[in-house]
Amino acid sequence: MIKIIFMGTNGWFDSSIGSTTSILIEHDDYYVILDAGNGISKLKHYINYENPVYLFLSHFHIDHISGLHTLSMNKFSKGLYIIVQNGGRKVIKQFMNSPFTPPIENLPFHTEIIEIKENLKNLPFKATFLPLAHTHYNFRI
Repeated sequence: MIKIIFMGTNGWFDSSIGSTTSILIEHDDYYVILDAGNGISKLKHYINYENPVYLFLSHFHIDHISGLHTLSMNKFSKGLYIIVQNGGRKVIKQFMNSPFTPPIENLPFHTEIIEIKENLKNLPFKATFLPLAHTHYNFRI
């Protein structure tokens, strides 16, 4: 069975009615998180930490990654796997670093950044990636 929890659906900034984008998909064997807006700070209320967690970042606008600094509040005993577009490892390692957040290497659990060009056969599910049509492209990687 799959359960979907909308932890955040607002764009650009949090408001009195919600947090920025983060969606949790719960499966019996793993969790999938779509984007890491501030809604991801609510994650500890919804997962049991006994399954691996796969975080997909659609793009790097701040409202889709602003909650990454809250990852250190969690205890991912089976690891956190961050899936990003090609070249995204550099962006994540730059953003998840001093002075913005604790460096990704210092998180208290196994964390791995996986670019979509790499072998994704190790994922416990099938994933297909398509280009994102967005109004403004900020990064040239």
